[in-house]
Amino acid sequence: MLVIETFFLASTHSLLSKMVSTGVKDVEMKEAKPKKEEKKDAEEEKVAEEKKDPDVLTLEDLKQQVTLVEKSVQSKEPRFVSRVLRSMPATRKKLNFSVMTALINGYYTYPSSDKTKLLAFLEQSMETDSKPPPFQPRSAKASAQPLLPEVATYINLLLVIYLIDNKATEKSIECSTALVEKLATLNRRTLDGLQAKCYFYYARANELAGQLDSIRG
Repeated sequence: MLVIETFFLASTHSLLSKMVSTGVKDVEMKEAKPKKEEKKDAEEEKVAEEKKDPDVLTLEDLKQQVTLVEKSVQSKEPRFVSRVLRSMPATRKKLNFSVMTALINGYYTYPSSDKTKLLAFLEQSMETDSKPPPFQPRSAKASAQPLLPEVATYINLLLVIYLIDNKATEKSIECSTALVEKLATLNRRTLDGLQAKCYFYYARANELAGQLDSIRG
């Protein structure tokens, strides 16, 4: 009788051990599953990101750049604008008619003649007949307010660079001249970094036209 009880207890203990062990493995498998799913989700997001329209990705990047400009003004920290200016060589390679049109339409939401003037410098014939992607970077509240001078200057500067790169020399001179004349009326230290770049490309546009001497002195 004692032998039977001992055997029964041993069998029960063994069965419980297996159940516990199986339970632990099940828990481990259940814990491992979310990690695989997270990895799969991350891969799917990456693929979706890669499939995005390049112009949309460029506009998203430009929105981040504008946010840095705004942050620089609010915090009085020039390092944020410096970061934007350092990224300019990479940014200018992505500029095209669609991007510039969407950028200007997206930020110039406050009633003014500036938007019309900037769009007038763009010629779709320079590029393919591509349609600008939808772009609404400003909130409803922000849309009812004029742009910060720093943000407007940054967008103007991108337009000057775009015109220079597309060999629209006369338009780049006209656009950059209007920009530096406007900057001359502003006295904001937060514009220093952007203003220096604006004068550089103003000089570059005139140099390409062979009239650099006319702006000296």
